[in-house]
Amino acid sequence: MKVGGAGKAVHHAAYIARDDQYQKYTERGEKLEATASGNMPAWASSPGQFWLAADEYERKNGTTYREMEIALPRELEPAQRVALVEAFVMQELGGRHAYQWAIHVPLAGDGEAQPHVHLMFSERQVDGIERAPDEYFKRANTKNPERGGAKKGYGPNAGKTLSKPERVAEMQALRMRWQDAANGALEKAGSEARIDMRSYADRGTGETPTPYLLPSEWRDPAQRGPVVAAREANAEVRAAMPDMGAEVVDLMAERARRAEAAAIAAREAQERPQREAAAARVAAERSRLCDPRRMAPEEIVTRWRAVVAGQMQVVRMKLRRVLDYARTVVDRRRSTHEANMANKPVAPTGFLAGFRRAGFLKDHEAWRRIAEPHKRRFERAKEQARKIEKYPVAKLAARMAAKAEPELARAYPGALIEVQRRAEVPVQKVEPVVLEVKRRGPTR
Repeated sequence: MKVGGAGKAVHHAAYIARDDQYQKYTERGEKLEATASGNMPAWASSPGQFWLAADEYERKNGTTYREMEIALPRELEPAQRVALVEAFVMQELGGRHAYQWAIHVPLAGDGEAQPHVHLMFSERQVDGIERAPDEYFKRANTKNPERGGAKKGYGPNAGKTLSKPERVAEMQALRMRWQDAANGALEKAGSEARIDMRSYADRGTGETPTPYLLPSEWRDPAQRGPVVAAREANAEVRAAMPDMGAEVVDLMAERARRAEAAAIAAREAQERPQREAAAARVAAERSRLCDPRRMAPEEIVTRWRAVVAGQMQVVRMKLRRVLDYARTVVDRRRSTHEANMANKPVAPTGFLAGFRRAGFLKDHEAWRRIAEPHKRRFERAKEQARKIEKYPVAKLAARMAAKAEPELARAYPGALIEVQRRAEVPVQKVEPVVLEVKRRGPTR
């Protein structure tokens, strides 16, 4: 995702449309396969007029446009690529943002076509209010929208200030949506090819990422050489272990995985009312509590145990959800580990074993570098699942109860001792969490 500042929009629009001085690219043999625009305001008779107004009236430190530059599958015909882009634009932008896109088809480094799309759009949201150009790009007025400019914001978190992990998660979600759209188009076209938007590290292929080079950089042998060498090394890894950890995206398997995740989410939603009801009971119990110093010891003990029981129910529900996810991770990593073991190179035997041993050792070492990290991840996932299964629920519930009711927690040890003394039974040791709360004082 790229962003453009004030003064850059109209030039970039001309670049992706191959207008004016940028026609030289098509004259060199590059193909402009398709171009389109949409959601423009009434005063913009052309996309160029809209971007010119954005450059003129947008704040000097503001963003005039955002751009997605996306590689398109070679396996699709031109009309199929256009249909894919149009569907993705409708999915991501709909009628909410003014946009312009163009499909370029230059030649790649391997001499084949390299189709890609430039999708350029405004962050200003279409809200149905007619504004003049100088009003359209003003700061928005949330109380009186007609008095201000169009509101800014793109995506499910439009207008929110996100942390870095949240921005990364949002971008990964966008990449996965494109993966689904592209693979759906490939499946519809009858092609067996699929794209995978995950990194080499996440896929466990053992391949090394190569840097992106501009066409001018690619023509420089000094810059092109290391990239070509890295690609050849990756090809050797794939040839030596064609099935090793590549995890080529299978559309049906991906749908099954997402269906499983959806089932877990549905179960969580189903349990949410129970958790909320349990929390409400705890809150109601807490609201009825009086000053423990004025309560009888028996009532303190009874109320404390009721609070702990309510917290225990909440803890068990949360723990069940965490355990479901941990088991899902274990199953996924087990399948990867089993696939790795199935592809373990077999030591050569027979008369020519000595001649083949060098190749076997090379293949085995490459296999080991990929298989061992997957095995360690699988073992860690199993160990984490076992720890979750054996988690001390009672202790955690007692700590949560002590945090929620510090006064009652401090009064409970003495009350329990008094109840046991009155009942003429041996005094029992009080739970460690209560002693800890008594020693440290109320949680703040």
